[in-house]
Amino acid sequence: MQIGFIGLGRAGFNLARYFKLMGHDVLGYDPHVTDEIYREAERMGIHLSSQKERVHRVQMLFLAVPDDAVVPVIESVEDFGQVSYIAHVSGVLDISALDKAPAHIERFALHPMGAFSSPIDDLDKFKTIHFGFEGNQDTYELIQSTFPEIEDRLHHIASKDKAHYHLSAVWASNLILNVLEQAKSGYTSIGIDEVDARRIVYALADTAINNYRDKGLLDALTGPVARGDVGTVEHHIRDLTGEDRSLYIRATKELIKRYSEKMSPEKHAAFQTLLEATNE
Repeated sequence: MQIGFIGLGRAGFNLARYFKLMGHDVLGYDPHVTDEIYREAERMGIHLSSQKERVHRVQMLFLAVPDDAVVPVIESVEDFGQVSYIAHVSGVLDISALDKAPAHIERFALHPMGAFSSPIDDLDKFKTIHFGFEGNQDTYELIQSTFPEIEDRLHHIASKDKAHYHLSAVWASNLILNVLEQAKSGYTSIGIDEVDARRIVYALADTAINNYRDKGLLDALTGPVARGDVGTVEHHIRDLTGEDRSLYIRATKELIKRYSEKMSPEKHAAFQTLLEATNE
Protein backbone atom coordinates (compact mmCIF):
# COMPACT_ATOMS: atom_id res chain seq x y z
CA MET A 1 0.00 0.00 0.00
CA GLN A 2 1.27 3.48 -0.88
CA ILE A 3 0.56 5.73 2.09
CA GLY A 4 0.97 9.49 2.35
CA PHE A 5 1.09 11.86 5.31
CA ILE A 6 0.47 15.57 5.44
CA GLY A 7 1.87 16.55 8.81
CA LEU A 8 4.93 14.93 10.36
CA GLY A 9 4.63 15.85 14.00
CA ARG A 10 4.48 13.54 16.98
CA ALA A 11 1.50 11.48 15.80
CA GLY A 12 2.11 11.75 12.05
CA PHE A 13 5.78 10.87 11.84
CA ASN A 14 5.56 8.04 14.36
CA LEU A 15 2.65 6.54 12.40
CA ALA A 16 4.59 7.01 9.16
CA ARG A 17 7.59 5.21 10.67
CA TYR A 18 5.38 2.41 11.99
CA PHE A 19 3.67 1.87 8.65
CA LYS A 20 7.06 1.85 6.93
CA LEU A 21 8.23 -0.76 9.42
CA MET A 22 5.21 -2.85 8.38
CA GLY A 23 6.49 -2.81 4.81
CA HIS A 24 4.41 -0.03 3.23
CA ASP A 25 5.68 2.63 0.84
CA VAL A 26 5.39 5.92 2.75
CA LEU A 27 5.53 9.51 1.49
CA GLY A 28 5.41 12.50 3.81
CA TYR A 29 4.96 16.25 3.51
CA ASP A 30 5.41 18.91 6.17
CA PRO A 31 6.72 22.45 5.57
CA HIS A 32 8.35 22.46 9.01
CA VAL A 33 10.39 19.26 8.90
CA THR A 34 13.48 19.33 11.11
CA ASP A 35 16.92 17.99 10.21
CA GLU A 36 16.38 15.21 12.74
CA ILE A 37 13.24 14.06 10.92
CA TYR A 38 15.01 14.25 7.57
CA ARG A 39 17.79 11.99 8.86
CA GLU A 40 15.35 9.50 10.39
CA ALA A 41 13.24 9.44 7.21
CA GLU A 42 16.34 8.77 5.13
CA ARG A 43 17.43 6.00 7.49
CA MET A 44 14.03 4.28 7.26
CA GLY A 45 13.43 4.88 3.57
CA ILE A 46 10.47 7.26 4.02
CA HIS A 47 10.17 9.63 1.08
CA LEU A 48 9.84 13.29 2.06
CA SER A 49 8.35 15.71 -0.44
CA SER A 50 8.79 19.45 -0.56
CA GLN A 51 5.54 19.73 -2.51
CA LYS A 52 2.14 18.96 -1.03
CA GLU A 53 0.82 18.18 -4.53
CA ARG A 54 2.86 14.96 -4.63
CA VAL A 55 0.37 13.35 -2.27
CA HIS A 56 -1.78 12.47 -5.29
CA ARG A 57 0.66 9.61 -5.93
CA VAL A 58 -0.51 7.61 -2.91
CA GLN A 59 -3.54 5.39 -2.43
CA MET A 60 -4.21 6.26 1.22
CA LEU A 61 -3.67 9.76 2.59
CA PHE A 62 -3.48 10.63 6.29
CA LEU A 63 -3.89 14.18 7.59
CA ALA A 64 -1.85 14.33 10.78
CA VAL A 65 -2.37 18.01 11.48
CA PRO A 66 -3.98 19.97 14.33
CA ASP A 67 -7.76 19.55 14.42
CA ASP A 68 -8.43 23.14 13.32
CA ALA A 69 -6.19 22.64 10.28
CA VAL A 70 -7.91 19.57 8.82
CA VAL A 71 -10.45 21.45 6.66
CA PRO A 72 -7.99 24.15 5.46
CA VAL A 73 -5.47 21.48 4.48
CA ILE A 74 -8.06 19.61 2.40
CA GLU A 75 -9.06 22.87 0.72
CA SER A 76 -5.42 23.59 -0.11
CA VAL A 77 -4.85 20.32 -2.00
CA GLU A 78 -5.53 20.98 -5.67
CA ASP A 79 -5.08 17.46 -7.02
CA PHE A 80 -5.95 14.27 -5.14
CA GLY A 81 -5.03 12.17 -8.17
CA GLN A 82 -5.13 8.44 -7.34
CA VAL A 83 -5.98 8.87 -3.64
CA SER A 84 -8.73 6.36 -2.82
CA TYR A 85 -8.85 6.80 0.96
CA ILE A 86 -8.39 9.86 3.13
CA ALA A 87 -8.19 9.88 6.92
CA HIS A 88 -7.42 12.15 9.80
CA VAL A 89 -5.76 10.98 13.02
CA SER A 90 -7.78 13.17 15.40
CA GLY A 91 -9.40 11.50 18.37
CA VAL A 92 -12.25 13.98 18.74
CA LEU A 93 -13.18 15.06 15.19
CA ASP A 94 -15.60 12.84 13.33
CA ILE A 95 -15.18 12.06 9.65
CA SER A 96 -17.48 14.90 8.58
CA ALA A 97 -14.32 17.03 8.94
CA LEU A 98 -13.22 15.35 5.69
CA ASP A 99 -16.37 16.24 3.73
CA LYS A 100 -14.56 18.71 1.47
CA ALA A 101 -12.46 15.94 -0.02
CA PRO A 102 -13.64 14.78 -3.49
CA ALA A 103 -16.78 12.67 -3.23
CA HIS A 104 -15.23 9.53 -4.74
CA ILE A 105 -12.62 9.27 -1.94
CA GLU A 106 -13.56 7.06 1.00
CA ARG A 107 -13.26 8.79 4.38
CA PHE A 108 -12.23 7.39 7.74
CA ALA A 109 -10.43 8.30 10.96
CA LEU A 110 -7.63 6.33 12.61
CA HIS A 111 -6.54 7.57 16.02
CA PRO A 112 -3.57 5.98 17.80
CA MET A 113 -4.29 5.82 21.54
CA GLY A 114 -0.71 6.60 22.46
CA ALA A 115 1.17 9.43 24.13
CA PHE A 116 4.06 10.43 21.88
CA SER A 117 6.50 12.89 23.40
CA SER A 118 8.58 13.27 20.22
CA PRO A 119 8.16 12.74 16.44
CA ILE A 120 10.84 10.06 16.78
CA ASP A 121 9.53 7.99 19.65
CA ASP A 122 10.13 4.35 20.52
CA LEU A 123 8.30 2.27 17.91
CA ASP A 124 7.97 -0.56 20.42
CA LYS A 125 5.11 1.49 21.88
CA PHE A 126 3.02 0.36 18.92
CA LYS A 127 3.12 -3.21 20.23
CA THR A 128 0.56 -2.25 22.87
CA ILE A 129 -1.12 0.88 21.49
CA HIS A 130 -4.81 0.55 20.60
CA PHE A 131 -6.46 2.44 17.73
CA GLY A 132 -9.83 4.11 17.40
CA PHE A 133 -11.40 3.76 13.95
CA GLU A 134 -14.38 5.63 12.52
CA GLY A 135 -15.78 4.86 9.09
CA ASN A 136 -17.83 2.28 7.24
CA GLN A 137 -17.51 -1.48 7.70
CA ASP A 138 -15.79 -2.08 4.34
CA THR A 139 -13.05 0.41 5.21
CA TYR A 140 -12.75 -1.07 8.69
CA GLU A 141 -12.09 -4.47 7.18
CA LEU A 142 -9.61 -2.93 4.73
CA ILE A 143 -7.66 -1.39 7.62
CA GLN A 144 -7.67 -4.75 9.41
CA SER A 145 -6.23 -6.49 6.36
CA THR A 146 -3.80 -3.69 5.45
CA PHE A 147 -2.44 -3.42 8.98
CA PRO A 148 -2.88 -6.94 10.44
CA GLU A 149 -0.47 -6.12 13.26
CA ILE A 150 -3.13 -3.92 14.88
CA GLU A 151 -6.21 -5.99 14.00
CA ASP A 152 -6.87 -7.13 17.56
CA ARG A 153 -6.30 -3.59 18.91
CA LEU A 154 -8.59 -1.78 16.47
CA HIS A 155 -11.86 -0.43 17.89
CA HIS A 156 -14.78 0.73 15.76
CA ILE A 157 -16.06 4.02 17.26
CA ALA A 158 -19.39 5.60 16.30
CA SER A 159 -19.36 9.26 15.24
CA LYS A 160 -21.69 10.21 18.09
CA ASP A 161 -19.23 8.74 20.62
CA LYS A 162 -16.05 10.49 19.44
CA ALA A 163 -15.99 13.23 22.09
CA HIS A 164 -16.60 10.72 24.90
CA TYR A 165 -14.01 8.37 23.42
CA HIS A 166 -11.38 11.11 23.24
CA LEU A 167 -12.18 12.39 26.72
CA SER A 168 -11.29 8.96 28.09
CA ALA A 169 -7.94 9.17 26.34
CA VAL A 170 -7.34 12.62 27.84
CA TRP A 171 -8.11 11.32 31.34
CA ALA A 172 -5.71 8.41 30.88
CA SER A 173 -2.78 10.13 29.19
CA ASN A 174 -3.02 13.90 29.80
CA LEU A 175 -4.83 14.74 33.02
CA ILE A 176 -3.08 11.93 34.84
CA LEU A 177 0.16 13.87 34.42
CA ASN A 178 -1.28 16.65 36.54
CA VAL A 179 -1.94 14.13 39.32
CA LEU A 180 1.65 12.89 39.04
CA GLU A 181 2.91 16.47 39.14
CA GLN A 182 0.84 17.06 42.27
CA ALA A 183 2.52 14.08 43.91
CA LYS A 184 5.97 15.24 42.80
CA SER A 185 5.34 18.69 44.26
CA GLY A 186 4.54 17.12 47.62
CA TYR A 187 7.91 15.36 47.66
CA THR A 188 9.90 18.40 46.55
CA SER A 189 8.16 20.54 49.18
CA ILE A 190 9.81 18.44 51.91
CA GLY A 191 13.27 18.68 50.38
CA ILE A 192 13.50 15.72 48.00
CA ASP A 193 15.40 16.51 44.80
CA GLU A 194 13.11 17.01 41.78
CA VAL A 195 14.67 14.22 39.73
CA ASP A 196 14.40 11.79 42.63
CA ALA A 197 10.84 12.94 43.26
CA ARG A 198 9.87 12.13 39.65
CA ARG A 199 11.48 8.72 39.99
CA ILE A 200 9.57 7.99 43.20
CA VAL A 201 6.29 9.08 41.60
CA TYR A 202 6.99 7.02 38.48
CA ALA A 203 7.78 3.88 40.51
CA LEU A 204 4.56 4.21 42.49
CA ALA A 205 2.43 4.99 39.45
CA ASP A 206 4.01 2.23 37.36
CA THR A 207 3.17 -0.38 39.98
CA ALA A 208 -0.37 0.93 40.42
CA ILE A 209 -1.04 1.06 36.67
CA ASN A 210 0.30 -2.46 36.12
CA ASN A 211 -1.91 -3.73 38.94
CA TYR A 212 -4.88 -1.90 37.41
CA ARG A 213 -4.15 -3.47 34.00
CA ASP A 214 -3.96 -6.97 35.46
CA LYS A 215 -6.66 -6.82 38.15
CA GLY A 216 -8.96 -3.84 37.66
CA LEU A 217 -9.69 -1.15 40.25
CA LEU A 218 -11.28 -3.21 43.01
CA ASP A 219 -8.39 -5.67 43.34
CA ALA A 220 -5.60 -3.24 42.45
CA LEU A 221 -6.34 -0.45 44.90
CA THR A 222 -3.97 0.00 47.85
CA GLY A 223 -3.66 2.79 50.41
CA PRO A 224 -5.93 4.21 53.12
CA VAL A 225 -9.26 3.79 51.30
CA ALA A 226 -8.55 0.13 50.54
CA ARG A 227 -7.39 -0.47 54.13
CA GLY A 228 -10.27 1.47 55.65
CA ASP A 229 -7.88 3.90 57.41
CA VAL A 230 -10.24 6.79 58.07
CA GLY A 231 -7.73 8.40 60.42
CA THR A 232 -5.07 8.55 57.70
CA VAL A 233 -7.43 10.35 55.35
CA GLU A 234 -8.28 12.76 58.16
CA HIS A 235 -4.57 13.48 58.67
CA HIS A 236 -4.19 14.19 54.96
CA ILE A 237 -7.12 16.60 54.94
CA ARG A 238 -5.76 18.50 57.95
CA ASP A 239 -2.39 18.84 56.21
CA LEU A 240 -3.89 20.36 53.06
CA THR A 241 -5.25 23.82 52.30
CA GLY A 242 -7.02 25.62 49.46
CA GLU A 243 -7.35 23.96 46.06
CA ASP A 244 -5.10 21.04 47.03
CA ARG A 245 -7.45 20.20 49.89
CA SER A 246 -10.54 20.46 47.70
CA LEU A 247 -8.97 18.30 44.99
CA TYR A 248 -7.97 15.59 47.48
CA ILE A 249 -11.43 15.50 49.05
CA ARG A 250 -13.25 15.31 45.71
CA ALA A 251 -10.92 12.58 44.45
CA THR A 252 -11.27 10.58 47.67
CA LYS A 253 -15.06 10.86 47.59
CA GLU A 254 -15.08 9.48 44.05
CA LEU A 255 -12.68 6.69 44.94
CA ILE A 256 -14.81 5.64 47.93
CA LYS A 257 -17.88 5.60 45.69
CA ARG A 258 -16.15 3.27 43.23
CA TYR A 259 -14.70 1.06 45.98
CA SER A 260 -17.79 0.93 48.22
CA GLU A 261 -18.75 -2.64 47.34
CA LYS A 262 -15.55 -3.92 48.97
CA MET A 263 -15.98 -1.84 52.14
CA SER A 264 -17.80 -2.80 55.28
CA PRO A 265 -20.88 -0.67 55.95
CA GLU A 266 -19.18 0.68 59.09
CA LYS A 267 -16.06 1.86 57.26
CA HIS A 268 -18.09 3.34 54.44
CA ALA A 269 -20.21 5.27 56.91
CA ALA A 270 -17.11 6.50 58.75
CA PHE A 271 -15.56 7.80 55.54
CA GLN A 272 -18.84 9.44 54.55
CA THR A 273 -19.11 11.17 57.95
CA LEU A 274 -15.55 12.49 57.69
CA LEU A 275 -15.91 13.78 54.16
CA GLU A 276 -19.31 15.34 54.70
CA ALA A 277 -17.89 17.21 57.70
CA THR A 278 -15.39 18.92 55.38
CA ASN A 279 -18.24 20.76 53.58
CA GLU A 280 -16.59 20.24 50.20
